[in-house]
Amino acid sequence: MDDLGLSLVETMWLSDVLCIMGWLAIALAKVPVYIAEIAPKNIRGGFISANSLIVCCGSSVTFFVGTVVSWRILAVIGLFFIPESPRWLAMVSQEARLEAALQKLRGKNVDISKEAGEIREYTEAFQQLSKARILDLFQRR
Repeated sequence: MDDLGLSLVETMWLSDVLCIMGWLAIALAKVPVYIAEIAPKNIRGGFISANSLIVCCGSSVTFFVGTVVSWRILAVIGLFFIPESPRWLAMVSQEARLEAALQKLRGKNVDISKEAGEIREYTEAFQQLSKARILDLFQRR
């Protein structure tokens, strides 16, 4: 530590900041995937683009809201309103919960049977594919 001219407290502070930045990067990388999984395919690209815009605007608003409300309170409130991904529910064979989540995302008066069938078909086809590994890239055929 002395070689770099940093005290123990400064070093720990720096490691905390780097650790928090790493976890935020991991957490924020999952959001566009979730949006792509729950959005209807005809407007999926628009939702992903809107996500980027909202993230930029939200970062600006965060500075103002953060002075009044703790981020922990906002995170706990958000957990009650976010449904699970219908595609993930199909992967883990939760058919009833898949339809319930899809109905919640699309609205009460929307027929979800076609989209739920497409999700099931895609998931079954995806699971039928062979399991490729990284080492397979280096094998000759």
